[in-house]
Amino acid sequence: MINQGTHHELISRMKEIEQKKKRRLEIAESRKRYQVIHCQKQYEEAEYMAECEFMSDKFETKRKKLDDMESRKWQMIREKNRLDVLGRIECSGPDHNQLAHRKSKKLTNVAELKYLQAYGFPADILKF
Repeated sequence: MINQGTHHELISRMKEIEQKKKRRLEIAESRKRYQVIHCQKQYEEAEYMAECEFMSDKFETKRKKLDDMESRKWQMIREKNRLDVLGRIECSGPDHNQLAHRKSKKLTNVAELKYLQAYGFPADILKF
């Protein structure tokens, strides 16, 4: 009977084993689906967090640039107003001492540039 596969205990045990096998495969498949879904959700969350952080950094950088531009604008306005006030006060003419000092600085710079043009940079400057 066993060799022929007609033994009723063997048949019932085989059905039981097959059912257990089928149940374990279903559980394994279910667990695999759950893990895939869980990993996909983790990936989507990480991607969303990265996008949020990028947008936050982008807006922060934009805000800093705008604040910097605004402060520069007001600094330029203050300097313009200061120069306007100084320009009204100093209408008497140029300061000859200051002009002479500027002229001497320019002449010194020109002489240095001519020297560099003629002889090049000193070798000591190029060595580290």
